[in-house]
Amino acid sequence: MDTLFPAIVDDVYYLEKAINKNEKTNDIVDDINKNMLFTQNVLTDLEDEFGEDAIKWYKELSSSNSETAKRFLERFNEELVRGK
Repeated sequence: MDTLFPAIVDDVYYLEKAINKNEKTNDIVDDINKNMLFTQNVLTDLEDEFGEDAIKWYKELSSSNSETAKRFLERFNEELVRGK
């Protein structure tokens, strides 16, 4: 998650700059939508796996060394490659 959120913040920053300059924003909006859909899919998968176990959620999402973090980063990188 610590990889995705900075990417979303960057996209929003570039979107704001493009809007202020009256530039085309379609590509940026597409990137934001892809990131949101990816995040939604991953969180749905995690919900299926973890259920309502708050301790498991915290442990897996608060550590960048957890198996979940590693899987998330792997999927995120696959999506980046696929999106290019």
